Amino acid sequence: MLYIKLQGGLGNQMFQYAFGRALSERSGIAFKLDTTLYTKLGGAYAGDTPRTYLLDNFSVQVDIATANELRQFPQISSSRIIRKLFSFSKKYITESTYSKDLALDPKQDLYFAGFWQNESFFKEYRQLILKDLTLRPEKFSKVAQEMSETIKQAEGSIAIHIRRGDYISNALAVLHHPVAPLQYYEKATAKMTELYPNASFFVFSDDIVYAKENLKSARPMTFVSSPNLSESEELYLMSLCKHQIIANSSFSWWAAWLNQNHSKTVIAPLQWFKDPSLGTDIVPSEWLKI
Repeated sequence: MLYIKLQGGLGNQMFQYAFGRALSERSGIAFKLDTTLYTKLGGAYAGDTPRTYLLDNFSVQVDIATANELRQFPQISSSRIIRKLFSFSKKYITESTYSKDLALDPKQDLYFAGFWQNESFFKEYRQLILKDLTLRPEKFSKVAQEMSETIKQAEGSIAIHIRRGDYISNALAVLHHPVAPLQYYEKATAKMTELYPNASFFVFSDDIVYAKENLKSARPMTFVSSPNLSESEELYLMSLCKHQIIANSSFSWWAAWLNQNHSKTVIAPLQWFKDPSLGTDIVPSEWLKI
């Protein structure tokens, strides 16, 4: 059995699920998700942004690991001493120790811990993952349905995602994630308008008031985010747009990746992390960086 650790918000959960799903398909070995972080620690380690397990809003077919099954992996123990003693165990795989050439034995249980933020881990199973990460009909409200019709009827629908929230308010997030500046969105909207003169922008943000006050365009602009829409609905609505301007956020990364428009244009920030040595491959080569 393969066990995949889940951590972070919806976008990160999707990366980890996609990695596990692809690994399972490639090896023929079943996988389970470790959701302990969401059931015991409120979805986050001390000081980090609280999170909720959200993959069950989608059409994923997966089992959740039990506490009994996870006891065989001392590295995930709450004891720092135990974790250190077993840190070199071959049963516990991190991104730094993982290789696609890793030999997987169906008789050996393995635990995978990481963020896996690179489509190369799962790109070959795109169609399967697109199906799995389809929002369940019962999770799609009337408000979301009405907005989806508006988006579908717009000739040149372009999603814009502005991520602020914990990138400003949470000390740990601030250390790693810069906020994409307003100039980025100005350049990106100008580029999209140049490419698609019939552009209609649909704006999503965890700070929609900021977006309304600062984002301007000569083209129609609809501010979508509201308390009446769930995170899962907003991500799905973003993916329905023909093109995307994303933030340096796994949330809008997945909205763009799930977009099934074969001629889509995706614009992403040139700088993803504050440390430029991190995450250099997170943005697919065919997306534009500004």
